[in-house]
Amino acid sequence: MAEISYKKVALGGTFDHFHDGHKSLLRKAAEVTSGELIVGVTGAELLNNKKYAELIQPFDVRAKSAKDYLQSLKDSVHYRIVELHEPNGPTTEEEDVEAIVVTSETRKGGESINQIRQSKGWRALDIVEAAIVENQADLKWAIMDWCAIEHRQSQRLQTKFNFIERT
Repeated sequence: MAEISYKKVALGGTFDHFHDGHKSLLRKAAEVTSGELIVGVTGAELLNNKKYAELIQPFDVRAKSAKDYLQSLKDSVHYRIVELHEPNGPTTEEEDVEAIVVTSETRKGGESINQIRQSKGWRALDIVEAAIVENQADLKWAIMDWCAIEHRQSQRLQTKFNFIERT
């Protein structure tokens, strides 16, 4: 069965330390896009409340990772990478967006966007769900990433305490 194709599709994410889950999300979005794909990459102000925000790669690095992967996918898809300064991005600013690509973890965000669009009298977006990558190798890397973050954080705390003790 052929998948539905949309002229304008959106998705968003942090895209930190680009991995197979990001690839899966972008690949799914490219598969359902016949025109423009808008990729929202979380901006700094949205990261303020994120745990270990100081360890997240800079916007330019994260946006370049998404761009590089998109360039390897499908030439016929025109994509636009935007910095997200608020969670909804262009989906509540551009009426002609037709679909949003989410995961099971982010579906509620897509539903919230649809409520805002409908309050404006706009058509709700079709919600396309990309599979979450859950294989052992990805799980291993995710755990290793988390352990590395925890280790770096504990080193920073230790350095702060050593500094306080010496002064």
